[in-house]
Amino acid sequence: MTGHEPSDQFEDGLQRERTALAWTRTALTLIVASSVLIRYLGTPYYGLVYVPAYVTLVAGIVVLWLAARDDRWQTKNGVLTAQLRPSRAWIVGVTSLVVNVASLLIVIARH
Repeated sequence: MTGHEPSDQFEDGLQRERTALAWTRTALTLIVASSVLIRYLGTPYYGLVYVPAYVTLVAGIVVLWLAARDDRWQTKNGVLTAQLRPSRAWIVGVTSLVVNVASLLIVIARH
């Protein structure tokens, strides 16, 4: 094998651990951001303005669950790998962007 051939087996060092920590950090950030927004909006804790906060909270919990579940990513051959599943990263990124823009608009509208 020359170094230019694709392979499903590689030594990834701490890459898997860094990826798992990044997912966990993202999840905790989403949960904290939703908590801050809910606290900022105050009582009552229902209504259309709370939707971005609750969506962010649920997204944070889902990302935390995915981070715990995807600790054992595998290739098609069953080899452990640190490859991030792009579809999940896109879903998390787009959800975060949409909810953050909605939250920003709510905060601006309330001032």
